[in-house]
Amino acid sequence: MKKKWPHLIAAALLSAAIFAFFFRSTSIAELRLAFASIALQSVALFVMFSLAGTLLRMFRYWILLEKKIPLPRLFLITLVQNFSVDLLPARSAALAFYSYFTKKEGVILEEGISSFVLAIFYDALALSFLLAPASLFLVVGSRDSRPLLWGLGPILLISIFFILFLPQALRWLRKNGRTSRWEKIDSVITKLEQYFSAHSGNSERGLLFGLSFLIKLLKYVSVYVLFVPLTGSSASFHSFFLFCFGIAGAELSSLLPIQGLAGFGTWEASFAFVATQLRLPAADPFLTGLVIHLITQAWEYSIGVSAFLSIFLRRKKETTTD
Repeated sequence: MKKKWPHLIAAALLSAAIFAFFFRSTSIAELRLAFASIALQSVALFVMFSLAGTLLRMFRYWILLEKKIPLPRLFLITLVQNFSVDLLPARSAALAFYSYFTKKEGVILEEGISSFVLAIFYDALALSFLLAPASLFLVVGSRDSRPLLWGLGPILLISIFFILFLPQALRWLRKNGRTSRWEKIDSVITKLEQYFSAHSGNSERGLLFGLSFLIKLLKYVSVYVLFVPLTGSSASFHSFFLFCFGIAGAELSSLLPIQGLAGFGTWEASFAFVATQLRLPAADPFLTGLVIHLITQAWEYSIGVSAFLSIFLRRKKETTTD
């Protein structure tokens, strides 16, 4: 934990610096007015789509974990994983929580980590397929989509390689990488190879991709229903797909070596940058991103922390009973 303190302090300072710069030209009254522009019906729609996406995410993990965890318990673990995504960069906190709780449910560590990582690459593949046709709207709008397509290309290729060819790569590494010298490393690689080989069937891959695409689509739709009333714009396929690029850019901020505390600051700055480049109908893109981020995080943290406490209390009760 001591090693985390410098990173957490740097993240907090970065968030503070970004917000200090932002609030030089934006007042708290404007922030309140922005919140007031979103009706309860829009928030209810956001919650509905968010829960639907969580259920699909839970079902995807259920397949990846070979149905080893009962669905009610896996639903709680998925909620915890959802809220912890932005706690640390590169989803490391989400991985830690997910692998810890799945291990407590009897899933070996290698399978827990592998299912989480594989889900990430299915998400990346789904994102590529969602944004590739969306780039057509940029061409229609006389915007140069080539930089975005160049960015999507590597994501698409890496995801396809990981999903289709990782078992063969691990097999080659085990046979030719001389890992047999280190028994523990060789054992881990063997378990990983066995896991990914077991999930290499085309029917399962098709199902997992379909689920991942729906998960990503529902996630972006859930946030879009907040964006429309917040900006006073009309809902349309054109603005939705452009908005998808803005959210995708914000999500990629989690890959930065140092991001804002819980993503705050860097998430909004990334969204504002992409939104400005795409000329999204938002008078103040940073303010728009901040309101969206606060609402989504408030929901995910409240339900995620509740799920965490439920898991903790249940395990404590089971320990006491034993």
